[in-house]
Amino acid sequence: MTCDEVARLLLDYLEGELPASQAAAVAAHLAGCSVCAERRRQTSALLADLGAARSAQDSAVDAGPPQPPPVPPAAPAPPRIGDFELLGEIGRGGMGVVHRARQLSLNRIVALKLLSARLVESERSVTRFLREAQAAARLHHTNIVPIYAQGREGDYFYYAMELIEGEALDRILRREREQAEADALSLSARQAAQAPTRRLHGAAQLLRSAASSMRLSGVTRRLRRPRDYKRIARLLAGVAEGLHCAHQQGVIHRDIKPQNLLLGPDDQLHITDFGLARIRDEPTLTRSTEVVGTPAYMAPEQITGRSENIDARTDVYALGVTLYELLTLRRPFHGETYDQTLHQILHRQPLPPRRIDPHIPRDLETICLRALEKEPQRRFPTAADLARDLRRYADDYPITSRRVGPLGKAARWVRRHPARTSAIGAGVLVVILAPLLWVAVSDSGRAQVSAALEVLLEDYREQQRCLARLGWAARLAGDRPRYDLVRAFAHVRTSPQQTVEILERLLRDHPDHADAHYLLAWAYARLTQTRGVELWTDAQRHIRLGDAHEPRASAAGWFFRGQAVWGLDPVEAEQTFDRAIDARDNFTQAILHQCRAMNQIMYTQRDLTYYRKALARLETLIRGQSAKAYPRYLLAITHLLAAEIYQAAGQFQQAASAYADCLDAARAAQAVEPASPRGYAAEAGYWESLGQFQPAIDAWNRLDAPPVQASPSDRAERCEYQMRLHFWLAQYAQAERMRAARYSSAAGYDPDQLYNADEAFYAALIAASAGDPTQAQRALAAGAQHATGRPECLLRLAAAYQALGRVPPPALLPPDVPNDARLSPGWSPAWVATLIRFLRGELDWDAVAAASTLEIQRNDDARLRMAGAWFFRGICELAAGRRDAAVRSLRKACEQYDNENYCFRAKLLLVKLETDPTWPSWLPAGPRP
Repeated sequence: MTCDEVARLLLDYLEGELPASQAAAVAAHLAGCSVCAERRRQTSALLADLGAARSAQDSAVDAGPPQPPPVPPAAPAPPRIGDFELLGEIGRGGMGVVHRARQLSLNRIVALKLLSARLVESERSVTRFLREAQAAARLHHTNIVPIYAQGREGDYFYYAMELIEGEALDRILRREREQAEADALSLSARQAAQAPTRRLHGAAQLLRSAASSMRLSGVTRRLRRPRDYKRIARLLAGVAEGLHCAHQQGVIHRDIKPQNLLLGPDDQLHITDFGLARIRDEPTLTRSTEVVGTPAYMAPEQITGRSENIDARTDVYALGVTLYELLTLRRPFHGETYDQTLHQILHRQPLPPRRIDPHIPRDLETICLRALEKEPQRRFPTAADLARDLRRYADDYPITSRRVGPLGKAARWVRRHPARTSAIGAGVLVVILAPLLWVAVSDSGRAQVSAALEVLLEDYREQQRCLARLGWAARLAGDRPRYDLVRAFAHVRTSPQQTVEILERLLRDHPDHADAHYLLAWAYARLTQTRGVELWTDAQRHIRLGDAHEPRASAAGWFFRGQAVWGLDPVEAEQTFDRAIDARDNFTQAILHQCRAMNQIMYTQRDLTYYRKALARLETLIRGQSAKAYPRYLLAITHLLAAEIYQAAGQFQQAASAYADCLDAARAAQAVEPASPRGYAAEAGYWESLGQFQPAIDAWNRLDAPPVQASPSDRAERCEYQMRLHFWLAQYAQAERMRAARYSSAAGYDPDQLYNADEAFYAALIAASAGDPTQAQRALAAGAQHATGRPECLLRLAAAYQALGRVPPPALLPPDVPNDARLSPGWSPAWVATLIRFLRGELDWDAVAAASTLEIQRNDDARLRMAGAWFFRGICELAAGRRDAAVRSLRKACEQYDNENYCFRAKLLLVKLETDPTWPSWLPAGPRP
């Protein structure tokens, strides 16, 4: 490598931007060339000088291009404007002055923003000021400063907002920077005092020493003060969630920066100053080529001035700059002039934060750099995705973002150096046969991917067979998205989180991939079982995104979609599976799961319409899968549901015939596949439906005999249902043993990841029934510790206290329910708050029914709410000694058929009341039914 080549590459080499091979060549040349080594020393010194100079020019850069001469100060505002009495000025901005004020009519302190006097004559400025209030007023989120009022009084335009008693984030950052610089300079002074004979050669060397200190390298790292990175992540996650709320309402902020983030007493950052906000459904106030925003925080698409390219990802970028500044105490781009800053944003990559301070966690660096991607499609697609990764880091979960690898860095280098890339490309022509070899390898890879997909479409449990077929050569397939899709499909059953990670990377480059959206929705639906029901929101979002590209969906995609919607809407799932079946011949697996969906419809709607269709489908499957238990298990459940529906309708002959068919199918499933737990589960359901509890227990117990192979979900189902059977038979020791097994790691339960209040609810009921009130109290106290912050869990624990004849502690019935609380599907924070007030005696049943009517307007499936409402009413009746009323309420809860959530809990109590007239012995006696 020549000296001229090294001179051209030296700056990139010192900032770590060169590929490894090129960096090694430069290093080898420097080791043997004294001229270039001196040039390297001088360049390093220059970089240190610039580090000091830049921090001194930050405020000048923020100001943008040269401004016109300042306008003479305006006359002070009058002491009262409209309904507001001004108490003192808080701050000034480009659009106005903010005062502390008292709203007289409500006697509350607010922040009142007045349009700057020099802008009142500008129609465009007035419109923008009013638009700021309009944009903020349509947003309601914890992390957005709410707007109370807007108006005009004489020559003054104003709007009032909540007063956040805190300070802006930029002031906090400034203090941290000053403290870091003071520590560094103090250490430098001590070192100088210890070495008095050392001489500094001129002011440049002194500046160099201070500059290197301010860059948090060398001595400053030894002085590093502890930093709470998880708190930083949580603070920025709240801002991202607030921005996502704004984006959903069509508002893009366009000026996110530390100055517009207020740290309140609640230790939350609050977004303010929507003066540059863009409302998507209204005309823009900026020209198509106008650059708006603060330079250091502007995304590349803002600099180009094309408004059609500005969307939610623009705010994601600005929040990435803010995160970078919080981590490193410096901005990612800061040139000597306004134009240089903009040039760097467009053409340079930010220095990785860990190169500035190696204490910064690697995951936070990864999140930050992804938010700072220059191409919007490579950033987090929404602010909610950024918030989720920040919270995953803060909660010690793996993040979904991945670092840019060597290929990604090479692609960036190609974009920065097109001339060199052309020269290299010319050399590639000598390997003219490479394309022919690539075609052959790609064809082989595609064939492997297709074969692996066929394995999963026949049975998606065959993960190992699929991965073995994929092999290493499949990585060379010409259709990499298809390879990633199959790999994600292979993990959806055993590791849905891995499926999420693979597909989110795929969708960043292929956002119109319908099959990937549907598979990702299914993965999120599976994660709700262990991570919480709030992930249903993610599942539904990807269903909508897949639907937007519906013509691209394949038979596999329709199968994924059916699996995703099955838990929320079995009717839609059944119709979706029909599309999968139509798109692929002999799609056995889709037919199986369609029958499963039809069973769910029969259960929830108590409707025999699907009975004959399910029977026809299943009998065809059984002929083709003579050695499989699962089709026979589904057939047994289909007959069992039909028998219960016939029995309820008084058609006893048809019920008896269906019951007999159910038992035959369950025994046939056991015979053809003794190692499957499905046949024994079906027989247990048959005996329980007939009220024969001991034979049902005996059927479940056959799962203990080898070679039955039960998964954690199979164990959980067995333990929960068998616990209930023992409880009904007053076999409390066995019931407690099954309850403990149900809430163990062997059954897939992790209370630290997703706590289930039923663990304590059932433990307390069993202990009280066994005559051990101390153990019952201990179980509820332990449950209350786990349930903190989860209102629905607290609600169930409060119900358990009442069922035991005790007054629930006030902490179990909190007056407020957070908007982001983990709740059952179909439940809202307002509905949980209604039930809390009902249990506290503040609302009667008519008020609960009225609230349910309001909820139905938001979600058509009233059963998802009313099963819980009737359950809690039954608890209240039982606690008051009204046994007959409790039976009626619990029966109503069971008749809602809400996917067996509250129905299961209600049936536990209902059957016990109906079969044991002495239970519960600890409550006041009431009339018997």
